[in-house]
Amino acid sequence: MAKFKDKARQFLRAHESHVALQRLRRNQPPTPTDLIELERMLLEAGHRLR
Repeated sequence: MAKFKDKARQFLRAHESHVALQRLRRNQPPTPTDLIELERMLLEAGHRLR
Protein backbone atom coordinates (compact mmCIF):
# COMPACT_ATOMS: atom_id res chain seq x y z
CA MET A 1 0.00 0.00 0.00
CA ALA A 2 2.85 2.38 0.77
CA LYS A 3 4.31 1.83 -2.70
CA PHE A 4 0.95 2.69 -4.29
CA LYS A 5 0.68 5.88 -2.22
CA ASP A 6 4.17 6.93 -3.26
CA LYS A 7 3.35 6.37 -6.94
CA ALA A 8 0.08 8.28 -6.59
CA ARG A 9 1.84 11.22 -4.92
CA GLN A 10 4.48 11.27 -7.66
CA PHE A 11 1.78 11.30 -10.32
CA LEU A 12 -0.07 14.16 -8.62
CA ARG A 13 3.11 16.21 -8.19
CA ALA A 14 4.06 15.66 -11.84
CA HIS A 15 0.64 16.88 -13.01
CA GLU A 16 -0.17 19.48 -10.35
CA SER A 17 -0.52 22.28 -12.89
CA HIS A 18 -3.16 20.44 -14.92
CA VAL A 19 -6.53 22.21 -14.79
CA ALA A 20 -8.51 19.00 -14.17
CA LEU A 21 -6.47 18.18 -11.07
CA GLN A 22 -6.63 21.77 -9.87
CA ARG A 23 -10.42 21.61 -10.02
CA LEU A 24 -10.44 18.47 -7.88
CA ARG A 25 -8.06 20.03 -5.35
CA ARG A 26 -10.35 23.06 -5.10
CA ASN A 27 -13.36 20.79 -4.55
CA GLN A 28 -14.90 21.91 -7.85
CA PRO A 29 -16.83 19.39 -9.94
CA PRO A 30 -14.91 18.10 -12.95
CA THR A 31 -16.35 18.71 -16.39
CA PRO A 32 -16.86 15.82 -18.81
CA THR A 33 -13.74 17.03 -20.63
CA ASP A 34 -11.79 16.95 -17.35
CA LEU A 35 -12.80 13.33 -16.81
CA ILE A 36 -11.66 12.37 -20.31
CA GLU A 37 -8.36 14.14 -19.75
CA LEU A 38 -7.82 12.52 -16.35
CA GLU A 39 -8.44 9.11 -17.87
CA ARG A 40 -5.96 9.84 -20.67
CA MET A 41 -3.32 10.97 -18.17
CA LEU A 42 -3.75 7.84 -16.06
CA LEU A 43 -3.59 5.55 -19.06
CA GLU A 44 -0.43 7.27 -20.24
CA ALA A 45 1.05 6.75 -16.80
CA GLY A 46 0.40 3.03 -17.12
CA HIS A 47 -2.57 2.79 -14.79
CA ARG A 48 -5.78 1.02 -15.68
CA LEU A 49 -9.17 2.40 -14.74
CA ARG A 50 -11.80 -0.04 -13.56
